[in-house]
Amino acid sequence: MAFTGSPISSPQHLLAHTPRQLTRSDGRRVNVTPFNHTHLVGAGDDVGELNLCRLPAGKITVYPSLSRITTLVMNPVFVTAITAATAADPCVVTVVAHGMSTGHTILIAGVVGDMGTTLLNFGATPAPGNITITKLTNDTFSVANAAGDLDSQGLTYTSDGTYARTDATLSLGLRAYTSGPNGLVVAEDDDFFTATLTPGLAAVDQAWSTVEATQLNSEAGVVLFAAIEVGPIDVDNTVTGWVAWTFDN
Repeated sequence: MAFTGSPISSPQHLLAHTPRQLTRSDGRRVNVTPFNHTHLVGAGDDVGELNLCRLPAGKITVYPSLSRITTLVMNPVFVTAITAATAADPCVVTVVAHGMSTGHTILIAGVVGDMGTTLLNFGATPAPGNITITKLTNDTFSVANAAGDLDSQGLTYTSDGTYARTDATLSLGLRAYTSGPNGLVVAEDDDFFTATLTPGLAAVDQAWSTVEATQLNSEAGVVLFAAIEVGPIDVDNTVTGWVAWTFDN
């Protein structure tokens, strides 16, 4: 997957933590390193990747099935200007070079004219982010929700409007480094946890994956990162949880 922007660091990534411990069902004790990040205004705007915490150098085993996401809150980012919306069945929206495909989901806001209220409410029924697009050209798409296409006949588009993608995917991954915090990456895997995000989603006590264990070996430590496909990390987006791991002798 391709992610936008450059990685930034959470406070946990910059600090050395004394890990807590938990006991597995087989009696073996494993280390637990927490991460807790809420994205603030100016904290790396328009980035799609965030370094969450750092694990020590050497040979370690990470246990995705024991690691957890305890909170995950995502807010849609409204970008790209809408330049037209037709009074037709179905309603056709114009966004130059929108870059989307049929089946992508969005919210629409800020349209001036009585069509604006209709589009806003249309995307909130039965749940926020419910508008599904059908790509017509590189610059146009029609809109529908669970009830069908939007019939906007008799409504007026005056100006303005933006949309936000609501089908972003978040992944957690690990990178092992050879030297220093910005050293060469010797191994990377971004498939430990993936979730297609709904605005405001809060996942509580969710395991990263069913993978039992994965081994890493680095000279300068391992970084846990979160990456978002489709759009930047927005203000107030929150990800918290922990990673379970052990040293290998």
